[in-house]
Amino acid sequence: MQLYRFGMVLLIIVLVISVTGQDFDYESAAAGNPLIPGYFADPSIVRMNKKFYIYATTVSKYMEPVVWVSEDLKHWEVHHLGITGEHRFWAPSVLKGRDGRYYLYYSSGFDFKCHLYIGESPLGPFKKYGKVEDGFDLQIFQDPVTGKVYGISSNPESRPRLVEFNSDPESADYLKNVIRVIGEPQGSFFDYTEGSMLLYRNGWYYLMYSGGKCGDVTYRIHYAKSRNIEGPYINAPDNPILKWMPEKDVFGPGHHSVLQLDDEYFICYHRQDKWAAPTCSERQVCVDKLEFDEQGWIKPVIPTHRGVDFTAYVDEKEHALRNLAFQKMVTSSGNLVHHEPADAVDENFATFWQAGGSGHLSVDLENVYSIQKVQPFWGHYDYFILYKIEYSTDNRTWKVLVDRSVKAQLAAASVQHERIDARYIRVNVIRGGGAAATLYELKVWGN
Repeated sequence: MQLYRFGMVLLIIVLVISVTGQDFDYESAAAGNPLIPGYFADPSIVRMNKKFYIYATTVSKYMEPVVWVSEDLKHWEVHHLGITGEHRFWAPSVLKGRDGRYYLYYSSGFDFKCHLYIGESPLGPFKKYGKVEDGFDLQIFQDPVTGKVYGISSNPESRPRLVEFNSDPESADYLKNVIRVIGEPQGSFFDYTEGSMLLYRNGWYYLMYSGGKCGDVTYRIHYAKSRNIEGPYINAPDNPILKWMPEKDVFGPGHHSVLQLDDEYFICYHRQDKWAAPTCSERQVCVDKLEFDEQGWIKPVIPTHRGVDFTAYVDEKEHALRNLAFQKMVTSSGNLVHHEPADAVDENFATFWQAGGSGHLSVDLENVYSIQKVQPFWGHYDYFILYKIEYSTDNRTWKVLVDRSVKAQLAAASVQHERIDARYIRVNVIRGGGAAATLYELKVWGN
């Protein structure tokens, strides 16, 4: 049994960093990046119905799609989209159509083409339509000037490919059928590899993309801009605008989307896990500010571990509750190197506790609290896990809060329970397939 507790020195360091505005370290408590836990890549962030959604490649053996949902870009919930059997479901992109339905485009890792699902809500249920485009890594884009809908993707020669979809909501082929293949837009697009997207701002079209190679340190983000969506595009003078910075423990940032809030812009991208880099598997979703100069060029992005404080842009979801487990005393049956039990209560999704497939972890909240929700954030969200959550007021008599020790459920399945009074919370992992038993964070909401 090992015992861990954050000391006052660490708390003081965190407070000093907060005051000075300096960036956090990769393992700092309360870091804002990664934005969500687990290994996800190719994030597409979109605002719909007054909520934020992150659709991304689920990096796991099954790669079945999930979506992360938030009202304030800080507190996130994960939902399995109910799409099963679609392994290697890559780079999803969603557009809410003018017919009120939701169009989910994705690249298949089997034929490297773009396919489509159509849903009645951002969470589904979704119905499969089929293949709609020959491009790879397609991102859907509705031109705010013309209202036309385009798809920007990669062709087999690893060059950008632009197509126009049917934009008539009265048509049976609305957003399903490509009515015009434009092909490669005019421009040189130096070091183009994949992951292209379109952005419109102040009369300029920005064609952004990833260069280098996914699984090594050359992965990075470039862009070019044009007055016309079809080009000619001019390569940016400061390319790449986002690249690896080993001195900051930032490796292989790439394949991104952009979120606009009023007149501010934010780049949502994936980077490689520090402990696994260089890798094209263990990738994390991050977000940082995207800024422009007076000529409309994008300024180089400095990747941070601090992330973005969105309270100035979005009304934070009212939380009368607080995370009682944050930096509290925690014990475990053991852990793998670099993944200690304290990493499960530090509010940093870059760090996690891992016991190697099974084991238990217990948190001492120091006092008996009224607890509204216990929320474990697991590793692979399309894996099934056998586990049990228990609680106690005295560390001797334990009651079962959630029992999934007999019939496993998806890690994405939410945990529902009644209000309890407890001082101790214990998670027993019976079987989790190694990485599936990874616990990024155990949050205990109460007052």
